[in-house]
Amino acid sequence: MKDRVIVDFTVKLNSDSSGIYSLSVYFNYWEGELESDVNFTGNITVGGDLTVPSGRTLTVAAGSQLTFTNNSSLIVNGTLNVNGTSTEKVIFDFVAQNSTTQNGIKINNGASVNIDHAIIKNAYRGIYVNEDLTLTNSEIKDCQTGLYQYNSGYTYIRNNKFHNNDDVGAYLYNSNGTFIENEFSYNDIGIECIYNSSPNLINGYNEFNTNFIGVFVDHSHPMLGIVEGCIDDGGYNSFDFSVDHHMFLQNNSIVYAQKNWWNSYASIYIESGSQCFRVPDLTAKPVPLGTIKITPEEEMFNKKFSTQLSSANRLEKNLTTTVANDFKYNVNWSLDWKLLYARKLIEIKKYNFAIKVCEDIIEQYPDSSLSYLALHLLHKASVKGKEKDKFKKFVDNKSKLKVKKQLYGYAELLLTMEEKENRILELNNLKEKYKDTDLVESVLFDKFMYFLNEENNLELAKLVSEELGKLFPNSRLYISSQRQLGVDVETPKMSELKKGNSEEEVADIPKTYELLGNYPNLFNPSTTISYALPYSSNVELTIYDITGKVVKVFSENGQSAGYQNIVWFGNNQQGSRV
Repeated sequence: MKDRVIVDFTVKLNSDSSGIYSLSVYFNYWEGELESDVNFTGNITVGGDLTVPSGRTLTVAAGSQLTFTNNSSLIVNGTLNVNGTSTEKVIFDFVAQNSTTQNGIKINNGASVNIDHAIIKNAYRGIYVNEDLTLTNSEIKDCQTGLYQYNSGYTYIRNNKFHNNDDVGAYLYNSNGTFIENEFSYNDIGIECIYNSSPNLINGYNEFNTNFIGVFVDHSHPMLGIVEGCIDDGGYNSFDFSVDHHMFLQNNSIVYAQKNWWNSYASIYIESGSQCFRVPDLTAKPVPLGTIKITPEEEMFNKKFSTQLSSANRLEKNLTTTVANDFKYNVNWSLDWKLLYARKLIEIKKYNFAIKVCEDIIEQYPDSSLSYLALHLLHKASVKGKEKDKFKKFVDNKSKLKVKKQLYGYAELLLTMEEKENRILELNNLKEKYKDTDLVESVLFDKFMYFLNEENNLELAKLVSEELGKLFPNSRLYISSQRQLGVDVETPKMSELKKGNSEEEVADIPKTYELLGNYPNLFNPSTTISYALPYSSNVELTIYDITGKVVKVFSENGQSAGYQNIVWFGNNQQGSRV
């Protein structure tokens, strides 16, 4: 006691091989499980794993610094509130990355975490999250992976900096989240989306700068901006300099990425089977709304009319919902319109209608790459609408068909996520059933992730990674598995990952004839109509008015396979405006 103030301290007994003993005295030393709600302030030393159990709350005050020694972690099963400020950040220093303990902040299922104005550094995984998370105004640096989302439902990630991480800034596996006004720089990959992940970067104003790859996508569907007809939700993200590519899409990934800035050109690598809806691009780097200076006159105007503006916003939201409810679904819409409609149905919680739309698309177009997005939305609507049995029944019916389509195999892979006791058995059966397809790559990686994250069995995870490497030695998933095990594997250029594909942007050859809609709509003076050709073909495209009368006919001979466009300037067959 000093001046009647009690000072908490801990004494640790140390010894070395020569038999010499010493005492270490720590002030504010913690390890083990919290027995009550605790407030941290000042300098804290954590010498072993520190757990916030369910029902307990740990609150960290502004200006605090937590130093984690002995490769320890902060494990959260209860509530964590980190209350830093712009001038007094909360610092989490994990000292050194450790691939065995995979040290960092670990947020488990059932936890509630809010982190504001923090610096998280030197961890293997800065934040591992298996639950909801709100992360704002923070910095994650010098980790193996900055943010690692595994089967997480919702994360809100705003105004953070992910930089100088050895592998990935933000890694998502079967996860979602909203990313706004974040900066990803000097990482190997900025954001990596694996296995049914669909983060929302619409109106995101995220910046990707000096990463090896900006966004990597595998069997996933991130939303980086939609501009279709009367829907105008651009991305407003900026891709400045990337060492290899701004984006890389593989394994039937569908990405909407309209109204983004790509510096001088869009360096996007697209494998056959994937699609990127990108046009139109922004011609200048977008400026986040929060950084625009408001004049005193504008501020006075905003204050004066804030009530009216809020009322108008509510009216617009209600109007949008009403239109979506009442608008009649048209079976003759193009595939991408149907998918956007299904996505909107999920947003307004019309899950059963969304399920029906997606099932119809999969039934009619099982060979289209867009059906993978339909499958993703079908799964999402089934989970949100608590209709998992419907999804299981649909997949079971497809799995019994004699024709083994890879789309149905991927649907079966999604279904294994619901398995707890028989997960490995189901994955092994899938591997055997689809042994002659590329689906084996995804099955093995899913098996690796299960052993690593569910069983915490590094030895079995290592064996699966080695098998993945033997079968798919140039696979990004194999490289990812090695890095997650702590093996320092250099990332080759994307052109080296997939042999034979060395073009800057690899065109996808569609498997079916499809009319893909037009942009813009409404339009003046012209609109571009897009369609897909699986083979070199003669094309006749006819435009009708609402009564079914022919307005204009285009004839194109000998068009090559791929995605083609025709521009219509609004004239009829006689050249008059209509």
